Amino acid sequence: MRIFFIRHAEGYHNINEETWNLKFPRLTEKGKAQAINAKKNIPCQMDLVLVSPLIRTLETSDIIFKKSKKFISEEFIREKVVNPCDYRQPVSEVKDEFNYVDFNNINDDYEYNKPEKDISKRLELLYNWILNRNENNIAVVSHGQYLHEFINKYGDQLNIKNKDWMENCEVRIGNLKKGHIEF
Repeated sequence: MRIFFIRHAEGYHNINEETWNLKFPRLTEKGKAQAINAKKNIPCQMDLVLVSPLIRTLETSDIIFKKSKKFISEEFIREKVVNPCDYRQPVSEVKDEFNYVDFNNINDDYEYNKPEKDISKRLELLYNWILNRNENNIAVVSHGQYLHEFINKYGDQLNIKNKDWMENCEVRIGNLKKGHIEF
């Protein structure tokens, strides 16, 4: 199994530290171009696209994968909530625009924009989710801080050598050989 970890393209919150206060930032024109360019770093068809429910990851996924694949949105791969740019909208506000995405596992019945100090449980959820999948090629479209923490925690198990911070729309490929992982 190959897992393509993709950080979202440039959003308006990525322009400078002052823009971290923007809520629900969308992609910039540069970000849209980054997503179009990222297609070159994805040499195969995806069996499944796992996408964060934040608007910038949904837009990035839409540009790269064109609604033609199976898309599932999961709360556990969203950005670590620190700044207003990390807030997500209720599913009711995004599901019409991204009507091909399965949002059935997203729960709006709790305080989902509450700041977080530790996301280790969410990182573990993604790793266990990967271990239980049977697809050959999966894309995980997520966020800088989340992916940095995930790759630093599980990169060795997924044969990812580069554990540095990911740039906008950077793609890193992990490999999982099912018979060689210890639980």
